[in-house]
Amino acid sequence: AEPIIIRDTSVVRDKNPGEYAIYERLEVKSVLAVPFWKNPVGFLIVRNPKRFVDRSSFLQALAYVVFSSSTEKKLIERSQRVITPEQIQSDRDVVINVFGHLEICTSKGIITEDDLNSPKMSRYLVYLLLNRGGSTNPAYICEEIWPDKETDNPASTAKNMAFRMQSIFSQVSPHRLLVPAQPGYQLNPELNIITDIDRFEEYLTQAENALTLQAREELLKSAIDLYKGGLFRTASSEHWIMAHELGYKYKCLGVYNELMKLLYDKGDYSMVQYYAAKALKIEKADVDAYYWLIRCLQLRDSSTMVKGEMQLARHALSQEEFQDLTERLEKAG
Repeated sequence: AEPIIIRDTSVVRDKNPGEYAIYERLEVKSVLAVPFWKNPVGFLIVRNPKRFVDRSSFLQALAYVVFSSSTEKKLIERSQRVITPEQIQSDRDVVINVFGHLEICTSKGIITEDDLNSPKMSRYLVYLLLNRGGSTNPAYICEEIWPDKETDNPASTAKNMAFRMQSIFSQVSPHRLLVPAQPGYQLNPELNIITDIDRFEEYLTQAENALTLQAREELLKSAIDLYKGGLFRTASSEHWIMAHELGYKYKCLGVYNELMKLLYDKGDYSMVQYYAAKALKIEKADVDAYYWLIRCLQLRDSSTMVKGEMQLARHALSQEEFQDLTERLEKAG
């Protein structure tokens, strides 16, 4: 319940080189942090504060405001749980969203990742979703998700998580979400489980086979709308999901590139700039996004803005990527 003040992160260089390596990677020279409200759920942090490094009172007040706002947001979301996705037609239909934060939707309501209140259970469920048809062996899954932690009884761990999952899932469905398999547990094959990943892939397939450019454009937009800033965001940097995360990230950036080209060809330059900005939020070193953005600015004779974006690109891209961008722009005229 106390603020954390690190005036100079170099003081941990010798004592804890691993921690210091993280500071260096994140370009952190100093830290000012306060606990997030009353419970030990995290911190509100200022990286490299310019002034009042030793004063945390304002940051504590801001933490209270953020806590109040987030609590209000959760209450509003819970009041809207009667609204269900259009894909749900019966009590056997289950829509599970994995892009962004985990969300389970049925005809009777919605369960969020916060409702599960268990990082282990959330990870176990997402692992089964991403590896449908793969091994259900609890020992193998525990080793995959938590390789650095020894689990004395993986079978008991899996049984406990399946039991806890069912106690929560029963609030919105008369069916079981996880059922026993040999060994371990699997997603209930009697349920029609649809994920936003499935829908994302379906939109891309439909776009590839679209008969008109307008239909292709709308399908690509629908695919992008499903991607909410990463795959299972609370665990996206963990090794067991990283390959999936990077795969969908770069697939989504490819969709952005294709969409920006379609919009550029039909002269909708404002929307090109809009989607370029969104792509750069996903990947600040996206060469394609800079390419289409700068081409639009060149057409508008915005020389000052072109110079500004070129400077940003030079800072964000590697030397080879920036050279590639420059050559593509010169070639395009």
